[in-house]
Amino acid sequence: MVYTEQYLKALIRFKNKPDWFTPFDSPLLSMMMNKIFDIKKNEPVVFINFSKKNLNYIKINGNNIICIALVKDNAEANAVKHIWNINHELFDYVFTVDEFIDWIDKMVFKKVLMNPPYSKNLHLKILNEVIKHLSKDGVCVNLSPVPRLTSIRNLWSSTAIKKFKDISVFKHLVSCDQLNGADCIKIFGAGMQQHMGITVYSGTDKNHTNPEKYVDTFGLPAYLVKKIMNVCLNDTLKTNIGHGNYCLPISGIHGHVDGSDFLNIMSMTYEDQLKSKGVIKVYFESEKDRHDFYDFWMSKYGKFLVRMWKVDTHVMENFIPYFWCTNIIDFQKYFSLSDDEMKLIEKNINETMTKYI
Repeated sequence: MVYTEQYLKALIRFKNKPDWFTPFDSPLLSMMMNKIFDIKKNEPVVFINFSKKNLNYIKINGNNIICIALVKDNAEANAVKHIWNINHELFDYVFTVDEFIDWIDKMVFKKVLMNPPYSKNLHLKILNEVIKHLSKDGVCVNLSPVPRLTSIRNLWSSTAIKKFKDISVFKHLVSCDQLNGADCIKIFGAGMQQHMGITVYSGTDKNHTNPEKYVDTFGLPAYLVKKIMNVCLNDTLKTNIGHGNYCLPISGIHGHVDGSDFLNIMSMTYEDQLKSKGVIKVYFESEKDRHDFYDFWMSKYGKFLVRMWKVDTHVMENFIPYFWCTNIIDFQKYFSLSDDEMKLIEKNINETMTKYI
């Protein structure tokens, strides 16, 4: 066998992947198991990216249990097979995504628990195929990123939910439970770059018609979110970076998911921000304007606007307006907000954003 660079990198990564070779993953697996109740004797159940060692740790066994290692490409598959041989058959099969789709082609499953690869939205492709092969009373419990379902961005942008609707995954959705940051750190041993969740899908079409059902609005009325974002989208940094000799660089990645800095799009100090090598360059005609722009987007009102779209660590210039103000009156005027709407925003900030301000 030729050991390619991709294979060696995958080998190192999977040798250090604790959830397949230790009981590390058991709290997560227990949470997912609670979604399907008891496994009956001799009932076929498929576990994807949960090893036999995981199952033994929480005392799951049965004649028809199948454990599959599902990876994104051949390099990862070869690396897992290498470790698998050393570690006494932790899995029944090791598949790439395409191999898995071929394998399930004529099969029907009643219960599937999975933690599929997320790279380039592979989990959506896998979900779509698994749901096609569920029995009418079948259920799939899935761990994957959930911003496409829960993000407030879904209220004013159809792009995220469209992925689910196009492949009919959304129609089979039964429930969605988002994991908080503490859970992710406990389960994965590290923070995540986007929100994770446990979703449950039925083999029966649930005929969903409201894609906003699972959206987390943070207590804000949907109309107000849409009203604010309609204004933001009219003049964003994507098309207007200003002009002048005073440049403010902004990084394309900033903040930790579920961290107190998640809604920060810039460094904690103005001086550090000026020294940064941000991919987004914004220009101003004076030092005062540049500093005021920084101060506004680090204020509670700037972070309130960031929460309208930020779902992961990426800073999206096409959602940030070329706007700043130094008083609340200008903020209210820019977004054409009534006094009652401003009171609602202030109340929402005070009740739901204390972690960030």
